[in-house]
Amino acid sequence: MKNEWYEIAVSYTDDGGTESIESKDTLEEAIAYAKNCDELKWDDVKFVFIDRWYYDIDKYGDENYRYDEPAVIINKENV
Repeated sequence: MKNEWYEIAVSYTDDGGTESIESKDTLEEAIAYAKNCDELKWDDVKFVFIDRWYYDIDKYGDENYRYDEPAVIINKENV
């Protein structure tokens, strides 16, 4: 059984760290959420990004893996 989802995360300006804030089933849902999330209003958030993740219980067990494709970046200035 393979499961995929999109993880929305923020990148902070102060320490360059990141934090996951939400996950959605489709890219469209993830982009809509990211463009309207409260975290974009925070001064210490540089940008919001979306990565696509999966696990395949038959092939890899219950480990989560991120696809190698580039993240979708939602810049504060572009919303």
